[in-house]
Amino acid sequence: MKAEEFIRTISEAAPSDDVLANYGLDNAEIEDIQKTFQAFPRTSAPVPPDGSGEVGRLIAEFDCTSLEVGLIRFDPQITELNLGFRFGVCEADPLVIVKDGSVVMYDHSGSPASLLHCALDSELFLDALAVFVEIRARKKEWKGRQVEATKKCCAASGDPNSINFYGMLCSFLG
Repeated sequence: MKAEEFIRTISEAAPSDDVLANYGLDNAEIEDIQKTFQAFPRTSAPVPPDGSGEVGRLIAEFDCTSLEVGLIRFDPQITELNLGFRFGVCEADPLVIVKDGSVVMYDHSGSPASLLHCALDSELFLDALAVFVEIRARKKEWKGRQVEATKKCCAASGDPNSINFYGMLCSFLG
């Protein structure tokens, strides 16, 4: 999935004012929640680092710092590390595009040996997150179907080893 399509998918999944108001939220709370579904084009986009793929382009061309995709938050810019390119976190754990182009999550304790696979490449990572967002938007329909949701996200990621990562993301479904 390309960066623009991902942004559109996230934006379209935002709950409406009416839906949020039905939960008893006030206008400020509604605005705060809806911001987590928004990213804005940057006025001057830096060139993404070679090897950072579509996620690198996403971070370079859009301010994604207010986006929240489940437990995932995006950094304001790509940071080059010895292991690859850090672009965000899942809770406190860094998300990294490694040298072979795949996306992994490292344990925040700092051990490079502790990782979860997330996707075969950064474009497939955006595909899998888009599937997750669609599932989360229809949470009532997916309640109790965590295994099925996990498998669906994992398939979109192109990496069968990512099953534990998407299992963690989909754990709210029970």
